[in-house]
Amino acid sequence: MNADIAEQLRSLRLKAGSPSIREITRLIASQGRKYQMARSTVQDKISGKSPATASQVLSIVEALAEYARSTGFPLAPNEYDTKAWRDRATENQETRLPKSAEAPPKGSTDKTHQSALDLAPFRHAGMDDIVLLIKETPSIEAFKWLPHVIESMRQVQMDTSELLQQIAKDAPENLIRNISALHEKFPPEEPDPSPWSTGEVRIDQSINKLLVHSARQHSPTHIAPIIVGLRRAHMGAYAPYFIKWTATWHLPKTLRDAANRLRSASLAVDARLLYKLVGKHRSENHVYDVVRLLDALKESDDRNTILKGAAETGPVRMATIARQAEDESPEIREAILAAMISGIPYGMHEKYAEHFDRIDLKELSNLAHAANDEPPF
Repeated sequence: MNADIAEQLRSLRLKAGSPSIREITRLIASQGRKYQMARSTVQDKISGKSPATASQVLSIVEALAEYARSTGFPLAPNEYDTKAWRDRATENQETRLPKSAEAPPKGSTDKTHQSALDLAPFRHAGMDDIVLLIKETPSIEAFKWLPHVIESMRQVQMDTSELLQQIAKDAPENLIRNISALHEKFPPEEPDPSPWSTGEVRIDQSINKLLVHSARQHSPTHIAPIIVGLRRAHMGAYAPYFIKWTATWHLPKTLRDAANRLRSASLAVDARLLYKLVGKHRSENHVYDVVRLLDALKESDDRNTILKGAAETGPVRMATIARQAEDESPEIREAILAAMISGIPYGMHEKYAEHFDRIDLKELSNLAHAANDEPPF
């Protein structure tokens, strides 16, 4: 059976445009997964020399799909469907296990296409109608039952987080359909028309949870397709939320890869927003990790976008970053402080300076006072 899954991978590779093993390995490395694959490993899995785990199969499939998109001849969604490939890989692994270790026999009531979803909470709650509904619907059509199930779970006060976390793992095109179904059922609230309102759209809690989990689950390869998919489905209001959660969650190198992929998709504005939201919403103690990486790579514009975003949020973030930059060279520290000072909202310099004085950051206080005397143009 090893050759079966390998043969399918080779067929998919051909459809994707026959990328080299080196290129496939590079694309896998860019996915941000915890475990990477060496070139020799990729070669062995595709040739069938050694069996591939489900995780390795999905990494290769994702890389082939990404390569096909980059050439302008993308694969059809069903050809790289995550759930379908996971099922094939799992079935392939099960055929190599001893009989005593095999999964449930053919008489099992759970259908393979829904085995990834944990239905136990619904069974324990006596919601057999929900169990039946989910089991009888293919996983790629979860959008058909998702709004109804979420509504039922809310009605009985069940926690929806775990279900939405599982749904978030789906391929980008299926994820968009699921969000769209929830959007129709639970549309966002209209912005507050009052003059003091921020004008921000208030979105449904379940959609926000799904966006949070999606940002955590998906690699940089999928970030641009998800953002574009939301906008093409007339749900562009959700894109900033997805970008925000991406900015707060991923490691520095993954964020940089995501920004570069956004730019390669002609989404430079979104790349800039990603970095700005790193400064505004990422945990205070982890903003500087991204700043340090970009500074080391001489990408000062992106570094400064983060620093200005931090300054817009308030003096507390600025103070944390200033202290983390104390061990840098005088030139780098000066550039970091100057970028943050330039991000202070107009008319707030004196208030920021007062805060810096209170916590004994005289250098920042002096810079804020000086900037207050400069014209706002």
